[in-house]
Amino acid sequence: MERLRYLARSSHVPQQLLVEEAAGSLASFADEHHSLVMACRQMLAHHPSSGPLTSLACRLLTSPDPRQEAWEVVDEVRSDCTTEHLVNSLPSPTNVFIDGWSEHIETAAYERPDLALVHEVEEADIMLVDTCAGGPHWFLAERGIGEQVHQARDAGVQRWAIAAFGSILPKPLFDAAASRSASTHEVLELSDFDRVICPDGMLKVTPRPLPSECPLAAELT
Repeated sequence: MERLRYLARSSHVPQQLLVEEAAGSLASFADEHHSLVMACRQMLAHHPSSGPLTSLACRLLTSPDPRQEAWEVVDEVRSDCTTEHLVNSLPSPTNVFIDGWSEHIETAAYERPDLALVHEVEEADIMLVDTCAGGPHWFLAERGIGEQVHQARDAGVQRWAIAAFGSILPKPLFDAAASRSASTHEVLELSDFDRVICPDGMLKVTPRPLPSECPLAAELT
């Protein structure tokens, strides 16, 4: 329980580490569904915008064996290739504008010294947005990024959304995450972007909805 409280209070934790640590803590409640529900709700109350953490909670709550499911999620998040796809998909040379920072962008900047990080949207070829969560037709990002995305679109700059493992949620769960984090985050349209970098690679944005990466757990909506 103390480990769970520590995770709940932690801020600015990389999503992969957050999911790995939360999986280990939540697995201890595997034999008591009510306690597991309460623990999941506590985690999401402190990390309301995290799509990967929501996916973890949903998979545990809908699994006949939550403890085994927790370790399967850990294996999957550790093998997530989103960062690798980002590194390999960026053309060379290119000017990149970012609003915010993340482990994915940090790795790309380190492994691709040919990239030029620019400070003005109009100077960029590509804008990268590391999203917190996604839904069929939307993304959740820190408040204020939407204005930069629209500025990039008007300037003819490509907009790429990064959606790492577990980010894409069913609509009711995405709506719940957006509602919980409304004071700090905003909803962006999928159509605001040209490409999505995800565990499956680089996807071109189309009118088709993004497929969710977890089942719907009614206890979390």
